[in-house]
Amino acid sequence: MIGDRLGEANALQTLADGALVHYEFGRAEEHANQALAIYRTIGDRLGEANALRILADTVGSEEHANQALAIYRTIGDRFGEANALRILAGTALRRYEFGRAEEHANRALAIHRTIGDRLGEANTLHTLANTVRQLGDTARAEEHASQALAIYRTIGERLGESNILEFLADTALRRDDTNRAEEHANQALAIHRTINNRLGQANALQTLAETSVRYRRTGRAEEQANQALAIYRTIGDRLGEANALRILADTVLQRDDTGRAEEHANQALAIYRTIDDRLGEANALQTLANTVLQRDDTDQAEEHANQALAIYRRLGNRLGEANALQTLANTALQRNDTGTWRHNLADAASLYEQIGIAREAAMCRKQLKGS
Repeated sequence: MIGDRLGEANALQTLADGALVHYEFGRAEEHANQALAIYRTIGDRLGEANALRILADTVGSEEHANQALAIYRTIGDRFGEANALRILAGTALRRYEFGRAEEHANRALAIHRTIGDRLGEANTLHTLANTVRQLGDTARAEEHASQALAIYRTIGERLGESNILEFLADTALRRDDTNRAEEHANQALAIHRTINNRLGQANALQTLAETSVRYRRTGRAEEQANQALAIYRTIGDRLGEANALRILADTVLQRDDTGRAEEHANQALAIYRTIDDRLGEANALQTLANTVLQRDDTDQAEEHANQALAIYRRLGNRLGEANALQTLANTALQRNDTGTWRHNLADAASLYEQIGIAREAAMCRKQLKGS
């Protein structure tokens, strides 16, 4: 009888894992909770920990991850311990607790390497890459991600490969390397389509849209962003939906359509605030600041940019801080306030130099020198 229940729980756990891989979070949570109840009834501690780990990964629950971690350590399961630590790193990252995220990820990485778990090593390197990138260290982020990519390719993990290529594309975009960003994003999109990963397709299309914005290919950018938006809405990804709306705002702004840009940016801002995504909120405020500045509303531009700046500084996001300072400099310039303009632009240039965004730093320095 216990054997039958154990088999049932294991099958439910497998279904939960499968649903999680396909980003079907509702099904993953349902199956994992069913499995958890059975494991606890029959006293299977390893099964209980695994179900808790899946729940933690599904809903981003620190409580579930810590419960799983405690069980793994009690029964001496190093593999499970490493995976729980990696999930805790991801949970801390979503809360913008970057120090804790890096600490958990480094502990997980050490265990994965000790036990020879190559997939776990690659996944944890991805988490580390994401952590240091949030702090504006795009060079270290690219280093960690490239190491992960090499492992994914060695072990033939196509989903991991496509996800890290997407990450590398976004990182290259932040480093103002548009050519590499487009190359990586196209590689990621091809793999996502091959393995029928809808979320991955949307993410890659979103990065390609951002790349097209940089090239001022507004028609293509709008098409790619709308394709991404349609997928995000179909699969119920609110964060993706908000990101796509923000990119659409940036796209139509290049056409001087400030009305539509403001509409898209406000829609994105509302979603970011609903799902409590602080970085997204700051990015949307930054887009709104640039939008209203384009129609010479310096008061509102300053208000939005200062709100964005405050969030970026709380999060320790130096790239966002530099962008907001540059917008505030442009606002001051439109008011003929050269003192504030020079101060903000010099601070932005210093930040761009610190995080390796050479072109933006050079443009700021050139403007300051020309004045």
